[in-house]
Amino acid sequence: MAFSFSSSLRFLLTAGFLSWSSSAHAEFSMSAMILDFIPGTTTHKDIEIRSLDDQKQYIATEIYKINNPGGKNQQQVLVTNMQKSGLIVSPAKMVLPAKVTKLMRFIMLTPPTDQDQIYRVTIKPVVNELDNKEEKVALKLLVGYEALVIIRPQNPHPDLIAKRVGNTIEFTNKGNTNVLLQSGQQCESAGHCKELTISRIYAGQSWSVTLPYGKAPVTYHTFDGMNSRDITL
Repeated sequence: MAFSFSSSLRFLLTAGFLSWSSSAHAEFSMSAMILDFIPGTTTHKDIEIRSLDDQKQYIATEIYKINNPGGKNQQQVLVTNMQKSGLIVSPAKMVLPAKVTKLMRFIMLTPPTDQDQIYRVTIKPVVNELDNKEEKVALKLLVGYEALVIIRPQNPHPDLIAKRVGNTIEFTNKGNTNVLLQSGQQCESAGHCKELTISRIYAGQSWSVTLPYGKAPVTYHTFDGMNSRDITL
């Protein structure tokens, strides 16, 4: 199975007990949430981390390697040795002054293989010091992000097959790289359309969508990291 595309843009909540604040909003922003390494192009990508806060923040990262992405037995494994992981984030930790923008670099260490390599990188603020001296203690939720990092294979070959049965379409990716299905739509008649669920379908995985209007035509926009096209089913 594949996960919904929206899960590529996850928010992470970390609880910190602080005597002066109670909030649940992001205190920094990121210029990109999906980093797609295409073979034959650059081996590093930079994103901007921009402070939205009036106070200094401490930002920490964690890298997770995704095994069997999109499968029923998908595993998210914390990387403890970046030199052997194939991906480095630099700096792994940073001090982000108020209203300042800093760069964070994602570096591909090893050459592409014959399949996608998928990573999730959490980028979140951490509480530097807990101040519980006052009796009144509020809960502050520190909001972070989770970026999706894709290292495409040396010879990417997307091969998305669609099978339509009744009011269901099953998509199967028989290639070696993931394909993003987006902007799905089905129209019963002119002006009567419904948006369809979107998904990223990883190599070797299948995903199904239920149609609201039965046999009416279905359109999707697909993107495989290199090429995009519209399909009608």
